[in-house]
Amino acid sequence: MKSEIKVGCIGCGGRGRLYSSSIDKISGFKMWAYADKFEEKANAFLNEYNGSYATTDVEKVLTDPDIDVVFICTHHDTHHPFVVKAARNKKHILVEKPMAMTIEECQDIEKEVNKAGVTLACGFKMRFMPMVKMAREIVGDPLMIVGQMMDNRWSDTSWAQQPGIGGGNVISQGCHTADLLCYFAGAEPVKVHAAGGTMTHENTDIIDNIVATIEFENGAVASMIQGDAGHNTFASKFFFELFGKDGKGVCLYNRCHDAQYWGIKELEHITAETYSEDTKIDPEGDFLLLKHFCESVLEGKQTIVGPREGRIATTLILKIFDSIRSRETQNISV
Repeated sequence: MKSEIKVGCIGCGGRGRLYSSSIDKISGFKMWAYADKFEEKANAFLNEYNGSYATTDVEKVLTDPDIDVVFICTHHDTHHPFVVKAARNKKHILVEKPMAMTIEECQDIEKEVNKAGVTLACGFKMRFMPMVKMAREIVGDPLMIVGQMMDNRWSDTSWAQQPGIGGGNVISQGCHTADLLCYFAGAEPVKVHAAGGTMTHENTDIIDNIVATIEFENGAVASMIQGDAGHNTFASKFFFELFGKDGKGVCLYNRCHDAQYWGIKELEHITAETYSEDTKIDPEGDFLLLKHFCESVLEGKQTIVGPREGRIATTLILKIFDSIRSRETQNISV
């Protein structure tokens, strides 16, 4: 591995800013190039985070032999072509979620990444939230899980709400929920039955709100609620409950910054602000995701949120859609 690993950022928006502004905290990595369809955004990143150049030409960054790592923080429909191109040019990849919009695209990404022998991390930052990790370790393999992520109604004009570009809330944010349910279960999903539909938007066929029951290979069962019918100000935008063995469990709420445990002696209410210095600094898991990705690159190994995990999350969401449209339980083979 080179003594200095050069990084290119594709997509100079919020997520690109988060990663580009944090990379200097990780030894051996250096921002090198920025690409965005708006030249002024790429130039602004170059001025703020330093590097060699800014461009509107994504191809230039993806094929630059000086660049070892790329951040792909663009609209969802571009993830597949950009990731495949990056892998074929031997770049390590941190790609925002969802990894891709279809099962076939995810399979293609997984094949190309494995063939190239590069490291990929999908932007499933929630696995890296310190309170989430703590809950998984303490409760162990749960019997039942509840996961809810509900937002206020998304704008009809938002790019993320457009068919074929963003795909709507359930795939855009629901892939976080799907991945975290798989993480908590400690097993692969094997069956799903869902209800829901187009409830909060008109003149579109995008499914915007869902309730799903998911069965996992190890016998665990999960309930997933996802959509944009309203933001729960009491529990927060998202919360999770784990019901473990022997009557123990946990409710993660306040964006998973707070945890209420039960059935565990001398362990009840814990907050990210008081648990440890790490949780206070990064309760959202953003930097811990980036750090894990960079460490995996240096060690030449795959991440815990690699192409397989990206494929499973997208597959689960799309099978939920299939179940709603067919009104039938869907088997899942991952």
